[in-house]
Amino acid sequence: MNMFNLLQCARDAIFPVLMFALMALGTFVTSPKAEVLNPNGVPVSPAEWAEKSPDSAAVTVRDALSNSANSTVVSGVANSNAAPFLNLSGSDSAGSIWWPAENGGNAEIKLQIINASGSMTGSCAVSSKKGASGKFETVCQ
Repeated sequence: MNMFNLLQCARDAIFPVLMFALMALGTFVTSPKAEVLNPNGVPVSPAEWAEKSPDSAAVTVRDALSNSANSTVVSGVANSNAAPFLNLSGSDSAGSIWWPAENGGNAEIKLQIINASGSMTGSCAVSSKKGASGKFETVCQ
């Protein structure tokens, strides 16, 4: 066996070990996070988080979802685990997140709650109006 063959054997032995170590490190370093998807199916951008309700309350999307009366909606925004995911429904072709107030009521964000396996577990409407608890009124089905 010459020196060239020894170097090839060493490379062949070290490469798989090194690649496995990098993959294992990547799974531990990058933890899954809950996601909030906009009506187009992509994660909500900073500009969309700051979108204000079209009614007089002028509440941002982040404030409404982070302070919802429903704990599952709140965990979809702030939780560091993989689920739940929140899939927001747009109110118009422009992709606005807020649904306009109807009959003088308050604007709403309509969304679906998706579990880790991808199944819908509920649908909710988060209002721009705060309830007695100081959290934004939320109706889920």
